[in-house]
Amino acid sequence: MGGAAGGMMGGMIGGGLERIIMQPAFLEQAGISQEQVDKLKAALKELDDAAAKINEEITTLSRQQADLMRKVLVETDAKPDELMALTEKIGGLRTEQAKLVNKRILVIRDNLTAEQRKKIGDALQDQQQRMQQRRQNAGGGAPGAAPAPAPAPAPQGW
Repeated sequence: MGGAAGGMMGGMIGGGLERIIMQPAFLEQAGISQEQVDKLKAALKELDDAAAKINEEITTLSRQQADLMRKVLVETDAKPDELMALTEKIGGLRTEQAKLVNKRILVIRDNLTAEQRKKIGDALQDQQQRMQQRRQNAGGGAPGAAPAPAPAPAPQGW
């Protein structure tokens, strides 16, 4: 679990959620049965497979997009509309990726009891607080900290 779609889910909801759920100690603590685990794994594998197909298509289209970008840049007779259409298609696939992330959350929600979901929510909140504390201890993201300096301007002529 947590394959292609899980990796892109980011934040606490996503890979962190699945890592928490599938820990044997948490499964026992939350009272998640082996039957529930099996259902979750099967449903999430289907979503992983769908995400892998989308990722493959995005990779292919991104290569085409890069080739077309070079062509539009170099050749004045190249059709920029084709580039824009390709960009739209890739954007649509990225939307599908995001929908798969949401479906992962729904699969988990729909296969667990309210009490189990509450335990997961509490565990996620605890993990988020620990991560925030680590960032603050490392000097990043501390409340009241000065913002990062602005990036250097692009070289002249670009």
